[in-house]
Amino acid sequence: MELKYNDILNAFVPSKIISKPEQFSGRVKYINNIIRALLSEGANIAIIGDRGIGKSSMAYQLKEISHGNNELLEILSIPVHDKFDYFPVMYTCGNGVHNIEELLKNIIDSNDQLYELYKREFLTLSSSIHESVQGSSTEIKAKGSIDIMFVGNGGVEGVGNLKSERIISNHTNQLEYKISTEEAFIKVCKVFLKENPKYKKGLLFIIDEFDQIKESDGFASFLKSLETKLPSVKFCIVGIAEDISNLIREHQSVNRLFSNGIIQLPKMTLEELKEIVIKTQDIINNKITLSSDALNLLAKLANGHPYIIHLIGQEAFVNAFDKKIDIVQEYDIYEAIKNIADSSKDPLLEGRYRKAVGSSKQREIVLKCLADSRDDNGECFTTKAYKMALDKDVENSSQYIGQLVANEYGAEVEKVRDKYYRFKDPLFHSYVLVHPYLHNQ
Repeated sequence: MELKYNDILNAFVPSKIISKPEQFSGRVKYINNIIRALLSEGANIAIIGDRGIGKSSMAYQLKEISHGNNELLEILSIPVHDKFDYFPVMYTCGNGVHNIEELLKNIIDSNDQLYELYKREFLTLSSSIHESVQGSSTEIKAKGSIDIMFVGNGGVEGVGNLKSERIISNHTNQLEYKISTEEAFIKVCKVFLKENPKYKKGLLFIIDEFDQIKESDGFASFLKSLETKLPSVKFCIVGIAEDISNLIREHQSVNRLFSNGIIQLPKMTLEELKEIVIKTQDIINNKITLSSDALNLLAKLANGHPYIIHLIGQEAFVNAFDKKIDIVQEYDIYEAIKNIADSSKDPLLEGRYRKAVGSSKQREIVLKCLADSRDDNGECFTTKAYKMALDKDVENSSQYIGQLVANEYGAEVEKVRDKYYRFKDPLFHSYVLVHPYLHNQ
């Protein structure tokens, strides 16, 4: 098989989740936890952890397993259970979802089957109400969020979006019918499950980037109401957090709502990171491989983040393809890292690095020394960092630490306690570690 540029470009995938089971690496323990969570009645699921460690890829595999695809379980030699029969819906929040009402609406809008049911059920309901009050001056009050308006002789003028008003009114020949977002969502789910009995386990809603929701108040209460109103609906939330209370804060029983379902992903081990590379090499029939030294270097530089493996690995493979070499060496890894920085392959991380460093050679040295001094608890001891910086002729490190915590320079670092700081984003910390100096040393 002749190796093509497209094959190389799509072997490592820094900009995509891992959707193919044969590309998914490691995490056997956590896949087993996923199985238990799916089997546990009434248990919702949370996949939490740092940025860039594979949460979204894990969530996608959850979606596939819940729908009866056991391919990954067979690859990982996990005893194959009976196939699950959930109907999974995966939705990514982004930063445009302001609250839980918008989340529930967007979930329905994102799935054709649920959206068609929503239109059918509420248009039919509104039509019947319109016929019963047509010509009267009735005003009916109710909790509200979804608007459906009729005008004239039962004709539909338009279907509105989820809102927060709480009134149903009819004046002459205009009717406005409203129902709460929660009630509408539950009704649509009930009708779907009634009409699709093949999904015996129920509905599974997987919400990626849940931490991006600007105001998540009310979600725990909504999950609590589902326990009694519709226990065959399960939610999985995915987000950057140290524990579940960082994502959902407003309910004391939040831990019970996610009992047996909290998947806290740590950094990947060196062996798991190497497995990513080995599987990727297999995809292109080992036409390009990393030397043993290069493989060890890349795994170490990734600092537990599979994203870094994919980012550097892709660049190294592309360079090797262009140069017509079939074995990537250590110096090729360093060249790939330099290319990534110079051409801003990740413009967000690169922009943050350049904002923190600015035009100051000394501040860049202190930033890197701080990154090098980070311990296993994620804390950076300034005494150690200052000594490292002093060896590089920076005498007033505390001044630059003060700048690195300021918004003007991105505030990528924060003070934990006296003499101890930490990087807010562990992925950015890893990026600082691998980034070549912008200013000559």
